[in-house]
Amino acid sequence: MIYLVKKKITKTTKKKKEPVSKKKVTTHKKTTPKHTKPVTHHTKKQKKSKKDLITIIILAVLIVAIVIVSILVTPQTTDDSNDVADTNNSDINNSITTPTMTSEEFQEKSLALQLEIFNAIRDKQVTILEGYYAELGLDKELIDICVQNNDYTSKDINLTDAGIVYKIQKDTLLTQMINVTGTPAMYINGYYISVVQDYNFVSSIIEFALADQVLDLNYANQTYMSDENAEPTLTVIYNEDHELIKNNTLDYITTLTTSEQLTPVIKDFFSLLFEETNVNYVSYMSDDIKEVLETLNIEQIPVFYLEGDVSELMIVSDENYSSLFNELFIKTQFGGYVFNQQVMFDLITSSNIQPINQIINLDILKDEEDYVIGDQTTNVTMYLFTDYDCPFCKSFKEDTQPLILENYVDTNKIGFVVKDFIVHEMSSLFPAVFSRCAQEQGLYLETYNKLYALNDQLGANAVVQEVIAAYQEQIDELNRQYEEIITANQQ
Repeated sequence: MIYLVKKKITKTTKKKKEPVSKKKVTTHKKTTPKHTKPVTHHTKKQKKSKKDLITIIILAVLIVAIVIVSILVTPQTTDDSNDVADTNNSDINNSITTPTMTSEEFQEKSLALQLEIFNAIRDKQVTILEGYYAELGLDKELIDICVQNNDYTSKDINLTDAGIVYKIQKDTLLTQMINVTGTPAMYINGYYISVVQDYNFVSSIIEFALADQVLDLNYANQTYMSDENAEPTLTVIYNEDHELIKNNTLDYITTLTTSEQLTPVIKDFFSLLFEETNVNYVSYMSDDIKEVLETLNIEQIPVFYLEGDVSELMIVSDENYSSLFNELFIKTQFGGYVFNQQVMFDLITSSNIQPINQIINLDILKDEEDYVIGDQTTNVTMYLFTDYDCPFCKSFKEDTQPLILENYVDTNKIGFVVKDFIVHEMSSLFPAVFSRCAQEQGLYLETYNKLYALNDQLGANAVVQEVIAAYQEQIDELNRQYEEIITANQQ
């Protein structure tokens, strides 16, 4: 049974010693926590082979085409049993539909059509772009070779030569790891900006990053051990120096117990958590917290770290909350529990507050294959995740990005890295590949700008719609054959 209203809390009076963890840097009176989502705690990056990565991106591309076909071939099922009169067995047999192909044959034909559609879209985009080779100074022969080597629809793709497709897939996988869910998005060092912001806002984050002290973490150091017999203590590790992030973190905690988007049982859970424990708010830059971050392999903040004897806490002992506790908190081998960070970031995403997650292990963002525009030795780098068919990305590129390049990149204050996050696979995957082929000729930024300028010709509202219209008859035929198979399976 799940509580729909808050239960009255009976606090334990049993005295226990303070946990050995950190000192109380700032202890606020138990604030009303706000909603947070369960977040997966990222420890180390998962490594995949090139073959696996190429396979994933090919499948991802094909899935998009499947979606288009599936929209058109979704079967309509109705219950006509009340409208059908008694008939003899002969009539029933005559009404059975015999499909013209098996399910396996349908899948093969569907895949072939999907590949054909993707190739047609790419061919049209190539034709449009060829008209600008001379203007951009691109060598057509080199572009053709690069595009052929990175043919993401080919089963015969050479994994050694398909470095661009591999890099695009690595950056796409990175977005999942660092909770980037849309475009444009950017990390300025570890500071996350998830929506289009004006220049003044972005500039303020850059200035803060330039003045910021980078935390030097050695994750090989695992010397901290929590005292599991101490008084239950919840330590909120966050950035208290950056006013915006600090306030958003506190707002987030409040939302955990008040948000209408959360179920009553979750809000009650967090109310109990903050009422039953000693709550410490600690800066991630504190000397006595560094050992905790290194030991627990914390790469992103904020972090909720629960220590001490939690056995008598209602969120643990009450059957109405215990299963939720096991989902929201991850037990560490060094004692204590860390709030699942993936859940936390999911909750942040669904809330109305600005993102508050901050990467403190900057190595997560770095890739030796990144193309850095500007000074490669600067301590601050802006990572922009973008998609060539994203209108908001185009707006950012036209309104804000030029000022960032002029005032920070061209003056060698920061480095600038564009990472391809393919959101609109059918229309933006090839432009991403094409831009990296141009990069091999030293013409990345020029081509990047031109691709956005040509978005009205290259995007989904132009090329994709045109190609789909040209294949409509084949799609309709595939739809008919699909419904035959569904009908036969239902009889």
